[in-house]
Parts: sequence; structure tokens; C-alpha cells
Amino acid sequence: MPGSKFMVIKLKELMKTAVFAVLGVAIIVALIYFTVGKLGNSQAVYNPGVYSAQIELENGNVMVEVEVSKTKIKKVAVSSDSETVPVFYPLFDTVAEDIGKQVVKQQTTQIDTQEDGSVTTALILDAVDESLAQARK
Repeated sequence: MPGSKFMVIKLKELMKTAVFAVLGVAIIVALIYFTVGKLGNSQAVYNPGVYSAQIELENGNVMVEVEVSKTKIKKVAVSSDSETVPVFYPLFDTVAEDIGKQVVKQQTTQIDTQEDGSVTTALILDAVDESLAQARK
């Protein structure tokens, strides 16, 4: 046959081409995934800053301050303007610190509280919700 041409393909070259093709597709898919993922998560939820709410107790007031960035809760702090609050509510600071850590870790005020659900926990979570409402866009 005068017009017949044969093409010789080496197995080694074929394997190299297949590996590079798979790597190229994997890199492109990874770039798309991470680019789209970052764009989706970067929507601003809060106006960055420190927002506060006040809890009124019988023996003084307690200020709950929530620090937020554009997309997350960074810090929850509780301070008292009275010296009598720690005396009459000795566990308030401990509970507030624990609740603050849980809110920052889980990024929500919908956290698991103990079965008895103390009044202190409810007061602190309500104040954090109030502060977050101020921070929302």
C-alpha cells in the first residue's frame, strides 16, 4: 500500500502525557474550588468594631462587649462597673468567660447549655445577641 503510514507510540511517552494531563486537570479544579470557596465565604456579615449591651442586675450593671470583624465574632468580654457584682454574683465572671469562649469558637449564640440553663447564661447570651444585632449590616 503506497499511502499507508504507521505511527509508533512509545508507552513511556503515552504515560507521561497521561500523568501531566491528570495533574493539569487537578490543578485547574483545585484553583476553581479555592477561588469560588473564598469568594463565597468573604461576604461581610458585620460592621467591624466593638459593640456592647448592658445587663442590669439588682446590685449593679454589667457591660457585655462583643468584638467582630467583617465575617466573624472575635471576642466576647464582660466587665462590671460596680464592686458589689462580684460579691453578690461570684460565678458571673466564670460563666461569662466560658460562654464567651463558646460563642467565639462556634460563631453563634445557639450553644449547648447545661440542662438547668442558668439565668446568668441566658442574660449573657441575650446581651451578646443584642450586640450582634447592632453589628449586623
